[in-house]
Amino acid sequence: MGFLLPEEIFPAVRVGDLELVKKIVRAHPPAAVLSHPTYGTPLHAAIAEGKAEIAAFLLEAGADPRQKDAAGMTAVHLAATRGDRAILQHLVEAGASLEERDPAGQTPLHLAAAAGRKEAVAFLLGRKVPVDLLDPADESPLFKAVRNGHLEVVRLLLDRGAELDRDNKAGQTPLLVAAASGQERMLQFLIDRGADVLAVDRKAKGILHALAARGTRDLISLALRHGADLAWRDADGETPLHHAVFMGNSELVEYFLVRGAAPDAQDEEGWAPLHWAAWRKDRRCAEILLGRGADPNLRNRAGRTPLHLAVLLGADATFLAFLLERGADPALADAAGATPRDLAMRHGLPWPVTPGRVSSTSAPPSASLAPLPSASASPSPSAPPSSVAGSEAAPAAAEVAGQAAPPEPLAGSAPPPPDSPGS
Repeated sequence: MGFLLPEEIFPAVRVGDLELVKKIVRAHPPAAVLSHPTYGTPLHAAIAEGKAEIAAFLLEAGADPRQKDAAGMTAVHLAATRGDRAILQHLVEAGASLEERDPAGQTPLHLAAAAGRKEAVAFLLGRKVPVDLLDPADESPLFKAVRNGHLEVVRLLLDRGAELDRDNKAGQTPLLVAAASGQERMLQFLIDRGADVLAVDRKAKGILHALAARGTRDLISLALRHGADLAWRDADGETPLHHAVFMGNSELVEYFLVRGAAPDAQDEEGWAPLHWAAWRKDRRCAEILLGRGADPNLRNRAGRTPLHLAVLLGADATFLAFLLERGADPALADAAGATPRDLAMRHGLPWPVTPGRVSSTSAPPSASLAPLPSASASPSPSAPPSSVAGSEAAPAAAEVAGQAAPPEPLAGSAPPPPDSPGS
């Protein structure tokens, strides 16, 4: 065969050639602990390829089960992620720690649960690994299994005593995590196991807030049957309906209203769901809200109606005409004295000639109008975070015709978005 080089152990491991691996190690004993920037050690490579016999030989030849690869993972971390029970057994016999944490603070049990490796989870629990070990986010392995939809692993963890209503640093329980990802079977299972449907996170957001993004009518109905409250407000005064509108989930907007949600509920800054629909320029949600009795002229704390917001966020004349046709009053002034039409003319935005008839050109700025107030001149919510500005304010600014430097949304025109529980 010729002279064997130590580094040849990696291709030998990868193809599963146990005899060649033995020859290389016998010729070069340090080859058993050689480190490669891609494969880690030969032991890591054997685990990655599922070669249990090679892994066992390398351990007998002196491979260190605690040695880490370039990513800081030990052999046990890798074996748990892959769910290889036989290799885990070899590692335990070689003295590997089953509770060592990776660079992200995850234990082998966290990794196995996240990957849905039921056999590995059972093995680790059988070796007396605590079922509720917490990571830096105060999440137990149960959170990982729930978030990734591994129902059988969730069942196993609960059967072994995992705490069902434990909360993480954000105050989310596994039930809220399942709700945020719209997992119907998981949600039903957790509720059947006794999960607290009325649990809320640190910002007082409950299950219906969490379901607003990806939930379905069936999930909402399930939560309501178990006591969830459509009128529940989070720490910012936002109802589940606010969240559904913000997320553009028109199906749930309609269903919330059918089930009795208040269309004109206002949050701490005076924003009703219709304000948010106007801010998003979401005609479908606006139509649903108005059809269910929403007030088109409700004012927020800055005195702005949905029509003010639609203008400030660069809605086209068609959307403005729609609001006018549905009863929006163009003559209502905000706290700074500006009407929606004033704002449109000031910024050169399109304005409908009459409701139902849309102007094809932008109205020129009016020299007779006083300068618009600065953001600090009127009571208003704080400016939105950069993630919102990048997703809403910037596109809106781009729609402002003929402006070299379009104005930013004024105070009271851009609320911070709702936080999605479980994200």
